[in-house]
Amino acid sequence: MNTSAYKPLKTVFHMNDETSASTEEAQRRKYALTLDFKVGSKDLFYLPTATLSLLAEQILLQEQKIHVATLDLPSAASQSYLFNLLIDEISATNEIEAVRSTRQEIEEALLAEPTENKRFKELAKLYLAFSSGDISAPSTPQELRTRYDDLLGQEISSSDALDGALFRKNPVFIKDADGRQLHQGVTDETQIHRNLATMLQHVDDPQVPRLMAAMIAHFMLEYTHPFYDGNGRFGRYLLSVHLSEVLSRYTVLTLSKTINEQKKKYYKAFEDAENTLNRGEGTFFIQAMLELIFDAQDSLLKELADKKRLLQSLKSRLEIWSYSHLQVSEDFLKIFGILGQVELFGKPSGISINDLASEINKSWKTTRKRVEQLENEGLVKHTSDRPLRVALSDQAKEILGLS
Repeated sequence: MNTSAYKPLKTVFHMNDETSASTEEAQRRKYALTLDFKVGSKDLFYLPTATLSLLAEQILLQEQKIHVATLDLPSAASQSYLFNLLIDEISATNEIEAVRSTRQEIEEALLAEPTENKRFKELAKLYLAFSSGDISAPSTPQELRTRYDDLLGQEISSSDALDGALFRKNPVFIKDADGRQLHQGVTDETQIHRNLATMLQHVDDPQVPRLMAAMIAHFMLEYTHPFYDGNGRFGRYLLSVHLSEVLSRYTVLTLSKTINEQKKKYYKAFEDAENTLNRGEGTFFIQAMLELIFDAQDSLLKELADKKRLLQSLKSRLEIWSYSHLQVSEDFLKIFGILGQVELFGKPSGISINDLASEINKSWKTTRKRVEQLENEGLVKHTSDRPLRVALSDQAKEILGLS
């Protein structure tokens, strides 16, 4: 088969005729991965084309570059950057679905104490666990439902509460702003359960390329639409968990931002895969999603390069400042530098005294004393009392070139 001329079956139909499209479909299915999952009246299938293989290889090569770029990041810088990416990820996945949220709300949810009742707290808690590598992917429909409840249960209105054994039992219709029907989710809960079981089995199959399996699983979940509300956010969360088995946290936590920037491409990928003229083929959906990952990595690498240049500038400014403050202790300089890294890599809430003590390998009491010295110099401000968190003052930002 000539994969360099590989075109959507819809295009084959328009370029030729129904017979040509049927012949081409039959030829593709001989070599394809076919699933017991109906898209319209056709079984879903995809072909690991040369294009998909090349994209997957390029993504893995990009991962090596990201690994090198993040390998020598100081601990405080790395943790602050991941925290900032977490805020961006949750903010973007909300925005894609027109769920209003501010960065401050999300940051407060990420930092919330167990007893605090903050909006997006459960969503933030699960993303935080995922970013720390402390969570695994659901492996059964029951686990999917449990994870959905954990992720979004507190945000779903009573009118959208699930009414089936595990999922919804009534039909759902997705419409655009003009009322045009874009998609109808699977109507029968038994079929929803069957679809999700097929999806989970496929994504866990060790014989299937992981990146491709994660992408087609994303399509399968969104096409099935098992919930009345929250399908998009839950689907992208699940995609992140699946991708984290192959890709770095840095890449995975950049994907929703890229999807939000390229929403037309994202939604068109779904629309094309569902088009009856494409006869259940998911190859081009996978291709579009892999391209989005590559774009996310590209943006990430550019941002990391900029941040590392600024980090070097921060070190230089700190050295210059230290020459005129020779009486300052080494701990004092370390704390000043760490707070600079936290600011540079985007954590507005600063850093807790506990984490700061861990960074400089000193006791909480000693660290608190050093921070008080910085406060007396007007270089540090409190951002929280419980737990005690600190960040650079405006004066300190100016000294370090971060204002």
